[in-house]
Amino acid sequence: MTSSNNPRFRLLVGWCCLMTSALLIVTVYLAIENFENIYVALSGSPYGPSFNDYIHLIRDLEKNWICSDSRQRSFLSLNNGTVNITTSGLYYIHAQVTFQKPSHQTTPKTKNEANVYLLKNSGPGTQARKLSEVIGYEPGSLTMIRMVRLTEGESISLNIEPGSLVLSSNDYHTYWEILLYNKE
Repeated sequence: MTSSNNPRFRLLVGWCCLMTSALLIVTVYLAIENFENIYVALSGSPYGPSFNDYIHLIRDLEKNWICSDSRQRSFLSLNNGTVNITTSGLYYIHAQVTFQKPSHQTTPKTKNEANVYLLKNSGPGTQARKLSEVIGYEPGSLTMIRMVRLTEGESISLNIEPGSLVLSSNDYHTYWEILLYNKE
């Protein structure tokens, strides 16, 4: 008698299928039951975040961060590449930085390392500290996603240390976005 024909094996497989189905049903039920509460908590409003609570920053030719559109944002202000927070709340931050190999590398064994970090700048009574950091060792894109609680008066900046790599010449490959999820 092979193991798949054994009644105990069939009972075990049946039991596993039953438990998997039960777990799936409970998960779907809880997700549906709590969806509205989660959505309201993340968005701060039953209607979701507005487009005024979102900013997309790109780099200009002088390597400064600039807003990709001209709309005024009430939840932050941009000053020399630093984002000053004017509304306390929970923020979603997404950054992408694309690196490429230098056109001529002086030493073939140079370590290709790049570092991108999100910095909470120093202010009255606070010291500067890294909120998130991503390190890459090959040409390509580094992505950083972070949820962070910020209060009015604080400022953040995205710093790039390319190491022996260079930033991509296409400015749309390097950007960061900030979305205010929940006002406090």
